[in-house]
Amino acid sequence: MWNPASEANFQIARKALFLEEKSRRRRVRSVLPVRCYAVIHTYTSRIGLTRAPLRTNLYETGDSPLHLTLHLKNDNHFNKKVVEVLMRKGANPNLSNEDGETPLHIIYDRDFHYDFMDIFFKILDELNQTVQVDAQDKSGNTPLHLALLRNTKKLVEWLLRRGADINLTNENGRTPLHMCITNLDLMKLFFKINKELDQTVQVNVRDKFGDTPLHLALQYQSDKEEIEFLLRRGANPNLANEEGSTSLHEICRCSDDDDMVKMLFEISEEVNQHLQINARNKQGNTPLHSALDYGHMKVAELLVTRGACFICPNEEGSTPLHMISARSNIDDDLVNIFFKIIEKTHQTVQVNAQDNEGNTALHLALSLHDNKKEAESLLRKGANPNLANAEGLTPLHIICHRYRDDDLAGLFFKINKELDQPVQVNAKDKKGRTPLQLAVSHLMPDMVNVLLNNGADLSSFVYLNVAYFSESYQPPLNKIKYNLQRASVILLIVERLERSGYDINTNDAVIIMKFFAKGGLFQQRVYLKKNWHRSASCGRRKISQKIKREITQRQRQTREGCNSPQARSERITRAPRAWPQRLKVWTKEVQERRRDIF
Repeated sequence: MWNPASEANFQIARKALFLEEKSRRRRVRSVLPVRCYAVIHTYTSRIGLTRAPLRTNLYETGDSPLHLTLHLKNDNHFNKKVVEVLMRKGANPNLSNEDGETPLHIIYDRDFHYDFMDIFFKILDELNQTVQVDAQDKSGNTPLHLALLRNTKKLVEWLLRRGADINLTNENGRTPLHMCITNLDLMKLFFKINKELDQTVQVNVRDKFGDTPLHLALQYQSDKEEIEFLLRRGANPNLANEEGSTSLHEICRCSDDDDMVKMLFEISEEVNQHLQINARNKQGNTPLHSALDYGHMKVAELLVTRGACFICPNEEGSTPLHMISARSNIDDDLVNIFFKIIEKTHQTVQVNAQDNEGNTALHLALSLHDNKKEAESLLRKGANPNLANAEGLTPLHIICHRYRDDDLAGLFFKINKELDQPVQVNAKDKKGRTPLQLAVSHLMPDMVNVLLNNGADLSSFVYLNVAYFSESYQPPLNKIKYNLQRASVILLIVERLERSGYDINTNDAVIIMKFFAKGGLFQQRVYLKKNWHRSASCGRRKISQKIKREITQRQRQTREGCNSPQARSERITRAPRAWPQRLKVWTKEVQERRRDIF
C-alpha cells in the first residue's frame, strides 16, 4: 500500500479542501480549487482516507472539475494528469453545465486540445463508457459544429468516424456544412469522410434566415473554388432565402466579379439547370437591380448580355436605370456606361419611366450633388426636362430644392437649349411654388440669376411665408456671423429682383423683416405696423437702409469685439464662465424682440 512521503502531504490536502470550499461559497471559477481538488483525491484516495465518490457539480454554473480543468490553457502536462484522474474516478463525460456544454464541447472549441482528445477517448474505451457526440449546447451547437468552425481537421475526422450527425441543425438552423463554407480543404475532408461512411450531406438545407450554405459562402465572399465545389456537389443557385434573394442576387450585391457569374452560368448549363436571371426578391429587385444599386458594372454588363430585363420595375416602381441614377457618382458616369451596355444589345431604355412617386431617373440624378454627368447623359438620351412627379415637382424644381447654389441650373438650361428642348421655367408644383420661389426662399442668388435670365416670370411672383422662407434656418455656433452672411445673401437677391423690375411691396418687406428679426439682426425694437403706412417705394428704401445699417454696425462690433485685448484675454481666462452668461443675455434679447415684432 502506498505510504505518504510525509505529514506535509496530508496538510496539503486539508488546505486544498479549505480553499476549494471557500471558492465554492463565493461562486468563483478559480484555477486553484480545481487543481487542489484533483490533488485531494489523488492523496486521499491513495492513503485510504475517503471512499466518497467524486463530486462533479461544484458551482452554480454547473461546471464540474472536468469542465474547469479542460478550460485551463496553461500547464497542459499537469492538466492532462488531472483529466485522467478525474475520469478514472468517475467524472461524467456527458454532464453539461448551465450553457449546455459537455466536456466534449470544451475540447472541440479549443484547437490546442489534441492531446486531451487522445486521453479522453482512450479512457472512455478502457472504461467501456459511451459519450454523446451529438450533445447540443444552449445554442444548439454540437461538438462537430464547433470543430468545423475552428477549422480543426483532426478533431472533425474523430467525430465523423465516431458517428456524429452530419445534418443536425443548431438554434439558427445551421448544419455542420454551414460552419465550414469558407475553408475549401475542410469541406473536401468533410465530404470525403462522409462518402467513405456512405453518408449523404444535405447541401441545400436552409437556416432560419433561409440561407443555404451557398448563400453564406457568397455573403462571406468565399473564393471562387469554394463556390464551385458547392455547386458541383448539388447546391441549387435558384433557392431563395428569407429576403427572396437567390445566389445570383448575392453575387451581384457582394462583388463586381463577373468571373463568378460566368462560372455560375457555366456550371448550371453543365448540370442542365436553368438559372433564373430575372428572379425577384421581396423588394421586387432582380439581380440586375442589385448589381446597379451597388455600382457593379461588369456584372451588370454580363447580366444584360445574358438576357436580364433592364426595364422591369421593382415594388417601388424603380427600374434598373432608377437604381443607378440614385447613386452618387463623383468620378464615373455610370449612367452613360449603362446606356452603352444597352446599345450593344440593339435595344432602348425607357428613360422617362416613372416610379411609384412619379420620379424619373432624371429627378433622382438631379437630387444628388455629384451627379452632373449622369444628369447630362440622361438629358442627351431623351429625358423629359418638364415631366412632373406626384408632388408636381419638375426636374427644375428639384434643382432649386437642393440648398446648393452651384452651376447645375446653368448646365441644365444650356443642355436643353442645345437639344432645342423648351424648359417650363414657371411651372408650379402642387403647393403652387415656382422654381424661382424655391430659389429665393432657399437663399440661392446665383440660381435666381439663372432663372431670371432664362425667362422666369416676375409678374406673378410672391414671397413665400416666413415659415417656409426660413425653414432651413439652423444657426451654427457662430450665430452672428452666420446671420450676417444670410442677410447679405438676401440683400443680393432683393437687388437682383428689383433690377429685373420687381417692386417689393409691404407684405414682402414684412416677411423679410420678420426673418431678420428671427435671426436677431436688429438691435432696437421694431414696430412693423407703424412703419408701413407710407408708399411701397419708401418702405423698400427704409428696409434696405435699415438692414444695411444694422449689418454694417454688427460687422464692426463683431470685428472690434473679437480683436480687442480685453476680448482676447477674456477668451483665454474667462471663456468657460463668460459664455453661458452671454448666451443667456443674448437669448433674452432675441425673445423680447420677437414679442415686439410678432
